Amino acid sequence: MELKIDLLRTEKKSALRVAGGVLFILLSVAWVISRQMKNQYIDVLDWIYCGILSLNGVVHIMGGFGLPLIRLFGESYLWIDDTKIAIKKSVLGKEQSISWADIKLINYKLNRFTVIRTNDTKFTLDLSKLDYAILKDAKEIIGSIANEKGIHVNL
Repeated sequence: MELKIDLLRTEKKSALRVAGGVLFILLSVAWVISRQMKNQYIDVLDWIYCGILSLNGVVHIMGGFGLPLIRLFGESYLWIDDTKIAIKKSVLGKEQSISWADIKLINYKLNRFTVIRTNDTKFTLDLSKLDYAILKDAKEIIGSIANEKGIHVNL
């Protein structure tokens, strides 16, 4: 049994947003071409302006294809399988994980799993920022895997 959920929100695909992104890129190219055709000096601010328009276009194109910009910087997930429980709540956050071999007891209270390790130390998995449906699935999977492994669970 396994549960792997990508916690990053995927955006809906949008042809209008892709078209807007392409328009931004074309606008930045047209800006430079128009300055050259008029034999005007292309200033540093012109290049900055074109760069900002192009980056804005790329962001809109990515969003139009359903890829959030934050995905370029990392991932965010909840992963529960037969070997471990791992959660990374934000892209820049740190992963929390614990191996099933190290678990003695699991208590669930107020969107938090408190895990008692085999060496009697506590480990807390905070799931308070997750949607209720994800939390419900996590409780179900953790309960079933813990029962298979003979670990006492208080849900």
